[in-house]
Amino acid sequence: MTNVVVYDQDGHGGLSGDLISALAKNGGVQYHTWERVGCCPSEHTPQFVLSQSGHPLRLELLEGIVVFDSKAPSAANFCIPDSVPCLVESTNTAALCTLMSSSHTAICCGLSSKDTFSVSSLRDHEAVVSVQRHLTALDGRPIEPGDIPIRLSHAQSAYSIMASCAVLLFSGQDPEHGFSF
Repeated sequence: MTNVVVYDQDGHGGLSGDLISALAKNGGVQYHTWERVGCCPSEHTPQFVLSQSGHPLRLELLEGIVVFDSKAPSAANFCIPDSVPCLVESTNTAALCTLMSSSHTAICCGLSSKDTFSVSSLRDHEAVVSVQRHLTALDGRPIEPGDIPIRLSHAQSAYSIMASCAVLLFSGQDPEHGFSF
């Protein structure tokens, strides 16, 4: 089971909702957000546990993935093990500064060639996410650079699409046939 923590001080839930939808379609998810607790789909054991947090982030898990939404915790209240990848939108300067001050590596999602994850195409019901660097999944398998087709059931932000794709890749999901969100 892969732990996913969404750090969101505002509690808007857009990113969390999009991640829940993507994870539900790709292995199932048990979730705890500011407004809801549940499991999708409920007929089998989920492969993911998603928690939404807006409190000072002190992660006491050895494995997992942290996804930053709109704001970041202050560096003084920030504690995430080095083994846990942190996904952040490349325009989120507050999260990037917090990660830099803690010497933690940020995995940037954005529209630049400098970003690790980028959207190279976005249409109504499909997108293509480009992985632009060699990475390592939580289980040690390599994540190779390349393009991953994404089928969308509803409109989502580019960051939600990139973050969902990154979470699936880091958890060891095979991107050979793309993903459905």
